[in-house]
Amino acid sequence: ALNHGYLHLNPEVSKRYFVKEENATKGYEEEFSAVKTKGTFRIFVQGESSAVGFPYLFNGSFHRMLKYRLEREFPEIHFEIINLGLTAVSSYTLADFGREIIRQKPDAILIYAGHNEYVGALGVGSTSRLGNKPFMVRVGIQIRRLRLTQLFLGLVHKLEKENAGQYSETLMQRMARKQGIPYGSKKYQQGIDQFNYNMSRLLSQYQRNHIPVFMADLISNEKDMKPFMSIAANPANQKKFDDLIRQGETHMTNGCPDSAAKIASAIVEEDSLYAAAYYLLGNVYYSKGKSDSAALMFRKALDHDQLRFRAPSALNEHIYELAQQYGAVVVPFHQTASKFCRQGIIGSEIVTEHVHPNLKGYSMLADLFHNALVNSKLLPDQHESFPDEAFYSEMPLLRMDTLIGLFNIIRLKKGWPFYQDESAIPEGQNNDLQQRMALGVVTGTTNWTNAMDTLYRDAVRRQNHDLALRIAESLHLQFPYDPRFAEKAGGHALSLGNYKKAGFYFAKAFEILPSPELAQQAFVSFLKDDMPEKALPYISYLMRESTGSNSYIAMRSMVENIIQLKAEYRMSPDNNEICMGIAGEYFRMGNFFIADKYLRQILSRNSSYTLAREMQKKIAELQH
Repeated sequence: ALNHGYLHLNPEVSKRYFVKEENATKGYEEEFSAVKTKGTFRIFVQGESSAVGFPYLFNGSFHRMLKYRLEREFPEIHFEIINLGLTAVSSYTLADFGREIIRQKPDAILIYAGHNEYVGALGVGSTSRLGNKPFMVRVGIQIRRLRLTQLFLGLVHKLEKENAGQYSETLMQRMARKQGIPYGSKKYQQGIDQFNYNMSRLLSQYQRNHIPVFMADLISNEKDMKPFMSIAANPANQKKFDDLIRQGETHMTNGCPDSAAKIASAIVEEDSLYAAAYYLLGNVYYSKGKSDSAALMFRKALDHDQLRFRAPSALNEHIYELAQQYGAVVVPFHQTASKFCRQGIIGSEIVTEHVHPNLKGYSMLADLFHNALVNSKLLPDQHESFPDEAFYSEMPLLRMDTLIGLFNIIRLKKGWPFYQDESAIPEGQNNDLQQRMALGVVTGTTNWTNAMDTLYRDAVRRQNHDLALRIAESLHLQFPYDPRFAEKAGGHALSLGNYKKAGFYFAKAFEILPSPELAQQAFVSFLKDDMPEKALPYISYLMRESTGSNSYIAMRSMVENIIQLKAEYRMSPDNNEICMGIAGEYFRMGNFFIADKYLRQILSRNSSYTLAREMQKKIAELQH
């Protein structure tokens, strides 16, 4: 969709892939320039709900974390990271987007997908199917693109909905057919084949157009998520096996893992498809610290879980094969997440429920994609350092974002197939504004943008510049082409004495909508951060706008002198005369803080340097 020179994802696009309109999901509508400008590095993200950032969404998603980091490390590059992920879609959606993405001249593609090949839209075990053959599905998608077809289907689904009454089931429940897909069965293999078919179509297009692709392999909750559906090969054994598993779990609770192991092993010997037996054996080995055996059993439990909301482990092998075949780079998410978790087995330390990462997981994925992009040499070798610790502390995530994730997970787990009723979402009014806003976003009584606006106005009223800054930064990530949020972030950073961040945001606002006021703010901020090279373009702009004002001419001359002196000082870092020259120029500008920084450097080498002592005394007198 086009909006005043900017494009964004069509909010109705998912209707191509969902047979029933009620199940169609919406993604981000992140704007990017319709005409790619010089100096822009454009990245598209493809995937499912984890790519979107569920359960946190917005700045809890890995692509927002990645953008925040890249912008600070490469401030001279204009990054556009456009997330085209959609909840509950399969690889058919990714493949269908390929041509449209290529037309937008991407510099890189990031992919995290594969969990929805069975019960996602057009998945082999989904209620949302257009046929069993890939050709039929592709034809069905093309037909659904037609406006007349959409209008007709919309009328049909409206009538169906009126006849069916209220949709009280969750999306997971509506998408799954509630039928088991046994390990190794024809339908099991069809899911893997479907992924390979669609990803081959997609990756071959990118390869032909010389577009770099980075694919993350998949993680699931292997250790802390029981199989959703364990079905006995012989229905007559179902109750017996279920009862035996409960006995085994009781043995584990009572500290008798050997007894539990005997039960689980006996079931596996009789029926190799019964997932819960593998899961019980995994817990036995885990309790004994036998990590390799535990990992193998937990993986078998996942693979034999017949309700396939988690991708089988074999799909990761195919991701590596596809990447090798089509020249993509694999980002080792599974390996990295495993190392982070106890005994090297992925569990609730990194995953919120069955597949969606928690904030640590998403930040890990952002780091992995970041490192892959930097190592690919697509970006300049020289860049500013933004260490992990600084990134984690500065990323503008609010407690509201964390609570949105928590409340979304509570709601999800109350329904099928989890049916966990352990936690309750707070009800009624309370004095915790962030909690109220999170609850409003989750229940739909407000949206994220309005909630952030409410929090921002409250922070400004209380003169909480730190919180107001984080909110303004959040809104700038959401609306990167609206200068108001960048300008507000710069103003709050300036109030906090964070001149580096102030300069960054005033420069962003100026880039979007140049003005003398923003140029002045950027110029002052960069000089207060001792960055004369970055300040120079703004004083030059002010000179042009003021038709050569003498004060600006003199200021520009001083800035150019500082740039020259700093270059000399880098070559002769012990030269006190050069250092004194830099301090003198900053002193004449009235930038006493930076002047004193250089004076202290001189005095650390020569404590009796008279000129430095005298200038420090003058600064002290002027400041008082």
